[in-house]
Amino acid sequence: MKKILILFLLIVNSCVPVLKLYQGYSKPKPEDKTSLVRYLKKKKIKTDNILVFKDSVSYKKIFREIHGVPELRVFNNLGILIYYRDTFESCSAPAYEFTKVICSSANLKSNDLKTIAIETKNLVTLDNQPVLISTAGDVDYYVFIYWMRAIGRLNKLKVKPWENNLNNVSGCKVRVYKVNMDWQKRWDEKK
Repeated sequence: MKKILILFLLIVNSCVPVLKLYQGYSKPKPEDKTSLVRYLKKKKIKTDNILVFKDSVSYKKIFREIHGVPELRVFNNLGILIYYRDTFESCSAPAYEFTKVICSSANLKSNDLKTIAIETKNLVTLDNQPVLISTAGDVDYYVFIYWMRAIGRLNKLKVKPWENNLNNVSGCKVRVYKVNMDWQKRWDEKK
């Protein structure tokens, strides 16, 4: 009966509203440190590595570059962006498998024009502190997971497993950052 109802809703309406309901999508709303940490704790997702954009200008610039959320951006130990999938693909499905085999991945395409310094110059911690990452350490890969609270279940179905895979790899050291793509309340506050 449930399958018939879903099929009926798909035929009568478009599939987008039904999928949004099923996946837990919600209308985006401004977030802050408290709301983001509360949400992630509820989903049992780590909260100690969250980054946000320092202002709305930075947010809008990167939002145009990220072609769907959740998404991964991976940097090697030299701080250069590497591609874990075909850059013309819009689907992030290969990310799950990549996060399990990141240490044994070879011959990945890179983009010398995109560096970790460029990636982090517009990011801050939840406490509004600049993000300083030195590639001189012993980390092999820096992975930025772009996510939004508004995407609902996808955070639990994708972001959490990706992070768990990356934190449990063997053969290399990976540092994970989760970059929140929700609008921040403080951007609307007058200075």
